Amino acid sequence: MERAIGDLGKDIRQPSNPFANLSEIALRRSQINALLEICPELDPNAETAPKGNDVGNGYFLLTPHERYASSLDRGIYWDAVHTEFPHMKGVRKWGRLNLPNGQIARSLYSETQREGKSENTRITRNVKVRFSAEIYTNTRH
Repeated sequence: MERAIGDLGKDIRQPSNPFANLSEIALRRSQINALLEICPELDPNAETAPKGNDVGNGYFLLTPHERYASSLDRGIYWDAVHTEFPHMKGVRKWGRLNLPNGQIARSLYSETQREGKSENTRITRNVKVRFSAEIYTNTRH
């Protein structure tokens, strides 16, 4: 709070009427912040893409992640992975996923890697995914 007051105070140009000037500065800053929130492409200092492992279509895998890939036990996950990627030897767990809309989804792996693990993981960080049947239609022969 003190820093914000200092930043606003140093922008005052009319010492004869500081409170009116201060309210104009605060109004202008809030308008700029609202505009940048609505149109982030207007910010020249913004990063264009998140730093992470690009998996396409605007999705980025973010740390923490497993250092080495591990093999999956036979079962539903193994079947799903090996149907699409038959030559894959193992998989690596990632902690977060940056979605195309800018939100970050966190995984159970990320939550269980935290210091002082608790039994109550933050299930509000889960993402509901709906797949179309067309996605799973395998056209390979």
